[in-house]
Amino acid sequence: MNTRRIILTGGPGTGKSSVLKTLIEKGYPCKEEVFREFIQDTSNETPGSNYQEAPLHFSTLLFKARTEQYESILNNQFNFFDRSLIDILAYLKLDNISPPLNWLEYIKMHPYNNKVLYFPFWPEIYHNDQERFEDLALAQQIDKELRATYTELGYEILEVPKQSIAKRAEYICDLLKNNLL
Repeated sequence: MNTRRIILTGGPGTGKSSVLKTLIEKGYPCKEEVFREFIQDTSNETPGSNYQEAPLHFSTLLFKARTEQYESILNNQFNFFDRSLIDILAYLKLDNISPPLNWLEYIKMHPYNNKVLYFPFWPEIYHNDQERFEDLALAQQIDKELRATYTELGYEILEVPKQSIAKRAEYICDLLKNNLL
């Protein structure tokens, strides 16, 4: 088995984390989104520790955490990832902020699985919560920027159908079983 890092990505509120939890329950190795845990850990720290106040500073901390997550996978394993380093680039691009060049170099030298499981914008299930700051219009813009960024970096987007959590997880398991990932 090759070392594979399979990304679940898409705009906010599209069901990625819910499907990932189902994959975990089925026994698949998964890396959960560090963003939510990260926000909770940094919310009481000094100013600039959240994205709205200091996007590049926050993204630098997030890049470090996701790099550690990426590097924690041993050879000849696979893992599902709730988002990736590439998502950070898309968010910064949306805000017209250039990432450090070494980030792009790192991402190119440390690729994920070429096929990305993409959760499309789905306004009917979108809702805000304590960590989700985006309104519906921004969520749609993020969706477009994520698609563009992954495509620009040469990744193939496999759109996960807008179905129940169980059916979406089943779709992903079928792709894996049939060697389509």
